[in-house]
Amino acid sequence: MGLKEGVIGVVEKVLNFSTMKAVRVEVLSDEFRLVEWESPGFKKVDWKPGDKIQIGSSLQFRTYTPVSLDKDTGKMEILTYFHNRDSLAGNWIQSLKVGDEFQYFGPRGSLAISECNFPNIYFFGDETSFGVASNLKKAKPETNIRFFFEVTRPASAKAAIDKLELGEVVLVPKESDDSHLKKIIAGFQNNSIDYKNSNFILTGKAQSIQAILPPIKKESVPSRNIKVRAYWSLGKKGLD
Repeated sequence: MGLKEGVIGVVEKVLNFSTMKAVRVEVLSDEFRLVEWESPGFKKVDWKPGDKIQIGSSLQFRTYTPVSLDKDTGKMEILTYFHNRDSLAGNWIQSLKVGDEFQYFGPRGSLAISECNFPNIYFFGDETSFGVASNLKKAKPETNIRFFFEVTRPASAKAAIDKLELGEVVLVPKESDDSHLKKIIAGFQNNSIDYKNSNFILTGKAQSIQAILPPIKKESVPSRNIKVRAYWSLGKKGLD
């Protein structure tokens, strides 16, 4: 064993990684896979909607929001997505098969959905946000939730949305100059919105969040009503 492998092994023991195995890989579209994982550790975790889990090996981990976790069976579902099939994430997701084993860390806190207690929620995100959007839908069945997503391929995104049963959503195709964000901002500036009695959840691409947040704040929305979680940023690896 080399020095690098030895250091990685020590770090993994200190961080208490566990092992999970893929037991189902469902292809929803070219870019989306719904993967079911199994681990004895899932029977013991305290998972809350909005929590994240990190999956990988040799300290190369990817972060996801579980779609579901069944403590009785020790199984967890995760929606995976890749934008570029030739990227590291694209290669990893496309090669996933039943029986593959990886280490994981978590689940642990990320987006505190339980703190969103208003009768109306306005949610923004992209393809990386579908998992947490599913969490929100299941956790708040009586809440009026309006979903706005910027997406690269609407037909592919809809396949995942239909599988997750998100219901009616607004899908806005991405434009190279980000002009599509004006349509989404307009949706957040509707005269019928009771801003002081609504939650706003902004997720996904950091630069898009930065464009949409100021118009919401101009409506005098209290900061406590807004939750922000960037999952990725241009030129950087996954943030959360």
